Amino acid sequence: TTEIYTLSLHDALPICMTGPAGTFSTSNVAQNTCNSATSCQCSSGVVLAGGVQCASDSYITNSYPSAAGTWSGSCETWQTGAVATPASITITCAVTN
Repeated sequence: TTEIYTLSLHDALPICMTGPAGTFSTSNVAQNTCNSATSCQCSSGVVLAGGVQCASDSYITNSYPSAAGTWSGSCETWQTGAVATPASITITCAVTN
């Protein structure tokens, strides 16, 4: 048998978290996109999530939080396997008050 699970936006996002930058909720997060970069940084220093988008002729090889407040990624081209710069890295940052 196959089980299918469906998550809503409410299930995927934290309602409230406490971290080194203070307390924040889903009402005070911001999305930041860095185009043609190998890393993207949050001005608040707190990355909640991140994702890498590669060009149509390449695929993701790495996507990870690389340092405090920074998300990094890399791509490779399908045909040659050569390292390629991501088309964009999109991160969700905590906005602290």
